[in-house]
Amino acid sequence: MKRVPVKMILMALALACAAVAQQPKSAAGLLRAFFEAVNSNEPGAVAEFYKDGVTERFRTLRSPEENRAFYERIRNDLGKLTVQGMRRVGPAKAVATLEAEKMSMPVEFAFDLVDGKIDGLSVHVGGHGGGGRETKVRLPEGASDEELAVALDRQLRELVKADEFSGVVLLARNGEPIFHRGYGFAERASGRLVTTGTRFDVASITKFLTKIAVAQLAQAGTLELSDLIFEHLPKYPDPEAARKITIQHLVDHSSGLGDIFNQRWMEVDKSVFIEPVDFFSIFADQPLRFEPGERRFYSNAGYITLGAVVAAVSGTPYFEYIEENILRPAGMTASGFPAKDGSDPGIAVGYTRGGPMGGHTDAGGPLRANLGMLPIRGCPAGSSTHSAEDLLELDRVLRAGKLLNPKWTAWVFGSDVVDEDGGYKIGVAGGGPGVSAGWQSDGAVTAIVLANLDPPAGEGLAMELYRALAEP
Repeated sequence: MKRVPVKMILMALALACAAVAQQPKSAAGLLRAFFEAVNSNEPGAVAEFYKDGVTERFRTLRSPEENRAFYERIRNDLGKLTVQGMRRVGPAKAVATLEAEKMSMPVEFAFDLVDGKIDGLSVHVGGHGGGGRETKVRLPEGASDEELAVALDRQLRELVKADEFSGVVLLARNGEPIFHRGYGFAERASGRLVTTGTRFDVASITKFLTKIAVAQLAQAGTLELSDLIFEHLPKYPDPEAARKITIQHLVDHSSGLGDIFNQRWMEVDKSVFIEPVDFFSIFADQPLRFEPGERRFYSNAGYITLGAVVAAVSGTPYFEYIEENILRPAGMTASGFPAKDGSDPGIAVGYTRGGPMGGHTDAGGPLRANLGMLPIRGCPAGSSTHSAEDLLELDRVLRAGKLLNPKWTAWVFGSDVVDEDGGYKIGVAGGGPGVSAGWQSDGAVTAIVLANLDPPAGEGLAMELYRALAEP
């Protein structure tokens, strides 16, 4: 064997090291640097990151003033961001899942990458997704409600033509609608159009119903937030965990339980999941992510377990409890947990550019129906169906104290102080394959957007419209 001189080996190593040093920063390193800049709250930190971290095209999308306002809104709305995980979804896209200080649900930042730099960014709240396009509208400042409606309608029609929006938009002042219109297709094969009465899967917004149910049972004295789940679910598959996790842990996403959208979920027929306890087989025997109360991690499994507790404590199946104690008293006649198999013409079929939860998403890919990707009937963690008008009615009824007393109404809205005028601020959202819903309200202004496309089509637009009306 011919011997290679040591000098040549050293030269080769030096060249290799130089080549590595010249390569662009890894996607993970790039994104972590981005979030460090956003979290720093230091003037100029994001601008400094932009010098080498983004493409020239991306740098010129917004003016420096618009950029400052954009990141100020992120800090004000979300608070400090803690990275929970990152994943690549193709060679030119990465998604970061984060815990947001001011949100009880996860936040995802989806990045387009070119030559190791950021070339595109969209932000959405609640669940998984990232295959959709960010919907942007510009409303004229100082315009009347009628002028706003004309401008918004024109822009939404343009988004529909570009296949970037399909759904219902409802805006209200003091609980009274000022804009309520449907756009796009509820079912594409037949050409069935969305109407204002179309019902949509709202993904994780369903958790809000589960939280109301817990509040009602606590108000009645049939459970305490400090109760261990073992007290109500003695047959829970993991007795050790059941003796450590409280109802409050489940509500706060601090139980240590994880997700239901795991490998087992991918491999089974979704029609077998009807009652909350049916879901235990895909997560309850898994080790806790951390000791209960140690920290927070968004947990669909936690809300599934809450639904099982609601059923056990009330002695009524979860779906019946929600119907009898929330939907019916609130007058929500276009809401519930029907089977979503494409057969009900009143329910919008979701369309995704990706695959099942956690699968590859491609903002430029073809749309396909999401049938079979989500719980077929919904569950305590998500996928109930509602019209936008019904969610507005729930907003009004809750603020009027018709479902809960003042103490527990404040708790449901996440407030430590009772507001006799019901002026609580709420921001809830849900997202998944072919599902994107947002509900933003302070009582005076409400923005509800339900879309049957991938996130962030609905929740992002709801946040933007709420800000435009509430902060003129």
